[in-house]
Amino acid sequence: MSFIVGTVGRMEDIEAFVSAQDTIKRIAGGLGATSVRASQTIMGGEAQGNVQIAFETDTMDQAMAVGSGMVKSPEIREMMSAARASVLRRSLMMVVARAGEMSGAFASGLMMQSAMTPDQANADIDRAFANMAEGANGMSIAQVIATGPNPMGTHYVVTYTDSVDQLMAASAKNFADSTTKNTMAATNTSVVGRVLNEVLF
Repeated sequence: MSFIVGTVGRMEDIEAFVSAQDTIKRIAGGLGATSVRASQTIMGGEAQGNVQIAFETDTMDQAMAVGSGMVKSPEIREMMSAARASVLRRSLMMVVARAGEMSGAFASGLMMQSAMTPDQANADIDRAFANMAEGANGMSIAQVIATGPNPMGTHYVVTYTDSVDQLMAASAKNFADSTTKNTMAATNTSVVGRVLNEVLF
């Protein structure tokens, strides 16, 4: 089990942000992050253009340290000034299931409302990923712990791919699967929304 500090922001100069990725990873790592991934929403309604940064940690205390410590760093403040960046939202999520590799040219973020427990998600991930594998490199299911009033749902499913066409075909196959339908019905799961992102690092 791990935790994600999901930060959503706007970057007027995206190149300044991407060029600072080594600094971002170094400072976040010093605060307890085990990985840092970033992507920009290309298709997502009013969210288009937003940058999503996922800082992964082993504990919630480390997540809190990352959340509060990053913006206190002079180097991060310098990067934010250069990128003309602003933070829109920060959420805490618990990773409950994962399969495959969290890498690719694109990422899909599926927002869901669900009563699915961590045990249920973990027990079903291999079957779901088998359906998705033809179009996905990896997928992760996270349960929202703290996000404020933003209606992103209770769970966030991230899928990495090198082809959106292949991902959407695999996603359709998974949603059409009878076991998927039964699982969604049994756990009162519904899709709230989706964003399609370009991976930055």
